[in-house]
Amino acid sequence: MSLISSPLVRPLVISSCSTEDRKEKLSRYRNKKTKRNFGRKIKYACRKALADSQPRIRGRFAKTEESDTSKRL
Repeated sequence: MSLISSPLVRPLVISSCSTEDRKEKLSRYRNKKTKRNFGRKIKYACRKALADSQPRIRGRFAKTEESDTSKRL
């Protein structure tokens, strides 16, 4: 068996579905692809609420004493 491909040899068919089935499967795949959601999903609303209410310095969480001293400077 030769490893060199020839233009005269037909390519290997992976699945044996008709053209209508293939079109239907491709359209279903494309519809599902457009509905994918890569956005952030908040799993615990209570944790987000707590994090939003905590004081921050340069985007990092800080203790209340540290935030008071940084405001004075």
